[in-house]
Amino acid sequence: MKRIFLFLLLLIPTLLFAQVPSDSVGVWAVSDNGMTRIKRITPRRIKSTGFVKVKAKLEFDGATSGHIFNGCAKFRMYFGKVRSTEIQNLYMFSSNYSPKDFEIGEFQVKKDSRLLTGVTAQPFSSQVGASESKKVAATVTKLRNGVYDISVSGKAGEYCIMFAGAGASGFGGVFDFTLK
Repeated sequence: MKRIFLFLLLLIPTLLFAQVPSDSVGVWAVSDNGMTRIKRITPRRIKSTGFVKVKAKLEFDGATSGHIFNGCAKFRMYFGKVRSTEIQNLYMFSSNYSPKDFEIGEFQVKKDSRLLTGVTAQPFSSQVGASESKKVAATVTKLRNGVYDISVSGKAGEYCIMFAGAGASGFGGVFDFTLK
């Protein structure tokens, strides 16, 4: 009887922490007030500029993010089973991905919008996908399977977490934040 009780006592916490609930997958902003889900935002349109050196810029609404951090941005990312109703928004958080499949992008602010350069093309070369920002540094800490803490620090500005799988950087939407 004691063995069964001990087995159940050990089994219950294991089951509780082994799976990430499907309503948790995604990116969460972590602050002293708790955690807030960051929703994926998508580009409003794509603007092209240039003649010889062409740039296609993804334009996002708003000059700043609603997720503002002072000094260091802290996030928690959950990977696991994505509900079928959320698959188009959160596919990048299925269990076959990890923070290694994401990058931090930097917005260029223009009036009431933010731009990410998604394509750069010249006569003999091209680049597809927004580039990772060189102005910030990110550290990742694995808490358990499918759960990671991410800290981003660097220069003040408008940034985003973007899925970089298959060159999608920025095109599939981003998770925006501001560093002050």
